[in-house]
Amino acid sequence: MAKPAANPALFDVAVVMPTLLRSTLERAVRSVFAQDIAGRIQLLIGIDRAEGERETLQDLVASAPSHVTVTVFDPGYSTSQAHGGFHRSHDGGALRTILSYMAHARRIAYLDEDNWWVPDHLSTLCAALEGLDWAWSLRHFVRVDTSEVLAIDQWESVGPDAGHFRDTHGGFVDPNCLMIDAARCEPVLRYWSVPAAGNPRSRGADRNVFHVLKRDFQDKGTGQATCFYVMKPGNSAHQRRISWITAQRIGSFAGYRLFGEARYEDALAAFEDLCRIATPGILGKCWLCVERSWMGERDSARAALREVSDEKLHVSREFMRVADVLLERTTPQDVLENLDLSEDGPRLSFFAAQAALWQEDDKLALDLLDAACTDGLDTPEANTAAVQRERLRARRSG
Repeated sequence: MAKPAANPALFDVAVVMPTLLRSTLERAVRSVFAQDIAGRIQLLIGIDRAEGERETLQDLVASAPSHVTVTVFDPGYSTSQAHGGFHRSHDGGALRTILSYMAHARRIAYLDEDNWWVPDHLSTLCAALEGLDWAWSLRHFVRVDTSEVLAIDQWESVGPDAGHFRDTHGGFVDPNCLMIDAARCEPVLRYWSVPAAGNPRSRGADRNVFHVLKRDFQDKGTGQATCFYVMKPGNSAHQRRISWITAQRIGSFAGYRLFGEARYEDALAAFEDLCRIATPGILGKCWLCVERSWMGERDSARAALREVSDEKLHVSREFMRVADVLLERTTPQDVLENLDLSEDGPRLSFFAAQAALWQEDDKLALDLLDAACTDGLDTPEANTAAVQRERLRARRSG
């Protein structure tokens, strides 16, 4: 299936891509076709086990641009023990090793069929590799269901002696972010077929490759996130990644400020964006109820909150009281008269103030906002209450 090259000279870059012929293959391949590198690319696609139709791959090969030659390796069987083959590695068997040795290029990059690249991925890696042994880029984390880009990975694939794996593995670089000089790093190639020692799923060959590259060869990072890495819920690291991304979003979260400025539509959009990353807890659902209520969606907002509060699972007394006032099971006046700031903190006062504002009782709302600000805590509710209080005072004095 390979298209004969117009020139028998070495390609400028080779790209190794194992595949199960999944539906995402086309996106990955077309991201290789779109690379802006000034030179010729050899794309080596190795079929591990065919879950999809080979005709789709044939159509892709036929559509390759003139500067890309596609070489397809289809032995008719899997090289991985996961699918009845001989080699122990369950993430591709011997394919990456075989394709790396087949590459008709000195510079080799790697791409999985689930992921894809920015158009300048290869060109920036080539520039970083100049005079060295291997180079690497950063990556974006992407949702599997919507392909939404969530964040630049600042935690895992961040290079040697850095990130979450610094102490346990000396750092890490995702294979999708990697480019090697095969002439200098040839001893590394066999490790694509060797799973990490002790890995219960016979995976982790990429850890072995990174370990040898870090130990024996010189590298340089591009400093640019030019790879899109799809996060899968079944991955053991998924929840950890979601926690990192959520914490990052909260750290730079504009929703509270927008709410304090009465920009409720923008604030709601910010909250919903955050909720697409991780399912909100009871406090997040209280905020969503308030946001949607200010947008005129009070009935549906309360219905969603009621469903959660009625379950009463792992919900603190404070949050139940917040839910009760938003659901009109208790009144803002009752909250003020029975408020114990040492126990309830600013949250209950703040949310009760919203209910008072919906009732157009500005005086009661001001008293509750005052109570939310009295303890000097640096919380979203207390800070937002202070902004809202000043805006309400200015409106009343005007």
